[in-house]
Amino acid sequence: MVLAGCNLIVLAGGQASRDSIGYLVGWGLVGLVILATPIANFINAEVSLANGLVTKRGVFRTVHRWNASDINRIHPYVRWMSGDSDFIDYVVYRFMLSSGGIAFTLSQAWWRTSDIQALAAGLNLLVPTPSRS
Repeated sequence: MVLAGCNLIVLAGGQASRDSIGYLVGWGLVGLVILATPIANFINAEVSLANGLVTKRGVFRTVHRWNASDINRIHPYVRWMSGDSDFIDYVVYRFMLSSGGIAFTLSQAWWRTSDIQALAAGLNLLVPTPSRS
C-alpha cells in the first residue's frame, strides 16, 4: 500500500499534487498500523502466576488463564532467523498442557531468560536445553 502511494507520486512526475501527498500519507498510516499491530501485542505484555493460576495478557489480546497444575512441561527450541550465523537466532519456550496442547509461548526475543526461568520455577518445571531443530 505504501509502495502504491509512492508509485502514484513517481509516475505523476513533476510536482506532487496535494491529493497525491494526502493519498501517500493516508496509505502510509494504514501500512504503519498493519506493521505495528503484531509488535504491539508484546508491548506491556505480562505473564503472572498467582493463586494457582497462570495469566497471560497483552495490549490487544484478551486475558488467558490456565490452572498451574495443567501445565506440565516446557518445550524449548531455537527459532532460526539468520541461516549460517547464530547472531539473531533465539530460543522459544512453549509451556505445554498435560493434554498435549500449547498453553502459551514465550521467546527470548521479547522476554528475559531470567523471567522465563522464574516462571518455570514457580510452576516447578525444569527448563530443558533447547533443541536446534
